[in-house]
Parts: sequence; C-alpha cells; structure tokens
Amino acid sequence: PYPRYTGAMTKHTTLTARELSLAALFAALMATSARLSVPLPFYPAAPFSLQTLVVLLAGLLLPPRSAFAAMATYLLVGLCGLPIFAQGGGLWYVLQPSFGYLVGFVVAAPLVAQMTRGADPSWHRLAMACAAGTLAISVCGIVYLALVVNILLPHPFGLRDLASMFVVTLPLDTVKLALAIAIALPLRRRLARSSHSVP
Repeated sequence: PYPRYTGAMTKHTTLTARELSLAALFAALMATSARLSVPLPFYPAAPFSLQTLVVLLAGLLLPPRSAFAAMATYLLVGLCGLPIFAQGGGLWYVLQPSFGYLVGFVVAAPLVAQMTRGADPSWHRLAMACAAGTLAISVCGIVYLALVVNILLPHPFGLRDLASMFVVTLPLDTVKLALAIAIALPLRRRLARSSHSVP
C-alpha cells in the first residue's frame, strides 16, 4: 500500500537543498545526543549515549551521500574545536580511546543507507543493515581503542579484551537497533509519500 522508499537519490553530483537540510539536521542531532551520555561502569572508555541510534536513523532515512555528509560534518566540526563530542572537541580528540567510534559513525551511516536503498521497509532487511552498521561502529571503535591503549599505555590489550568489549555492549546495541527500526519504519513511509508528492 505504500510507495517504495528509494532514499530520494538524484542524478545530481551535489546534494540537493532537501538533502543538505536533512544532513544538517542529523549532524545537529549527533551533537545533541553526544551530550546525553552515561558512563558505563563496566566499559568506561565508551559511555552509553544515543549516538548509535541517531547514526542508524540517518542511515535508514537518508540517501547514502546525505548520511555520509551528516556524519562527516559532525566529525569535522568537532575536530575544528567545537565541543560537540561527548568529552569536548578539537584535534586532540584523536588521542581519545573512543575516537574510533566517531570514525565508525562516518562509515556506518552510509553503509546502512546503501543497504536499505530502494528496499521495501521490512524488519528483516532493515535489521540486517542496522546490524552491519552497528558492527562497523564496534569494529572501528574497538580496534582504534586497542591501538591507542597499546601505544599510549603500558598495559597490553589482547584479543580476549577485544572480544569482551564487543560482548558487553551487544545488549545495548541490540536495543538501539530495534528502536531505530521501530522509529524509522513509519518515517520512511511518510518520506516516500512526500517525495512522490513533490512535482
């Protein structure tokens, strides 16, 4: 009963006004969600926040290039010094153990968008895309954290530590994945209808 959502992709090489607006909106949502973080006693290197949820929503609701633009804008603005990351901002943030997760956001959002582009809004297809995006964030974050810890700190960081970090965040990531799909499904249908109604 609903038109298929294609992510509103066009043949233009530049972002349309609508795509720019949505990218700016999600960049702002990323900055806001970063301030709503809660430290995890079992995983202090990466506090719990709603950023992963926003990343997944960007991938589910935006075309790939808009999703990439939103996350890249957020990352670059933060590195330029604006305190929009969970613990501030500036170039020094590349030394933060959690910086890899920010890189993962830039990878995950367009990945999810590409995997769901032109797809019917079914739980199965969206769940696979969100799982891939979540995995991309975790891999980038955990590998970068391991590199920083092993270089800057005297304590070695082994494969067992990597595996345990992935396992302890899995339940929360699963909740955010399901929540992202539940929010995105009706919004995708609305966006599909609005894009078809534009002359």
